[in-house]
Amino acid sequence: MITPVALSLAAYSVLLNSSHTAGAAVNINSEPYYRNGNYINGEIVNAEIVEKIASKMYRVHFGYMSMNSVMKVFKDMGLEQKNQKFDMECSIDTSVRLSLVDTFLERMGDVEGCNIDEI
Repeated sequence: MITPVALSLAAYSVLLNSSHTAGAAVNINSEPYYRNGNYINGEIVNAEIVEKIASKMYRVHFGYMSMNSVMKVFKDMGLEQKNQKFDMECSIDTSVRLSLVDTFLERMGDVEGCNIDEI
């Protein structure tokens, strides 16, 4: 598929100087384009690109005495803390990238008195 960037200067000149009205489809090398360069055959024009990170949500339960170890794991792995509760029995919700889930579960499993629930 030819992209507007791949058009030669001559072909682009034909696009600009053609007698078509603004926004009309132009056929260059059997690839129809609008004059502004967007595709028209079954493809979405001016679509917004949304990027999301595949992750799982976990709730970590731990005693107050284990807080330093838990917080070290959060800091080392760059995890965001959500819905925190700090008392004698503490809990933190977090979202973990799928690529880091095994590491997260292993490191949290090494913390004494730490329980993890997937939410």
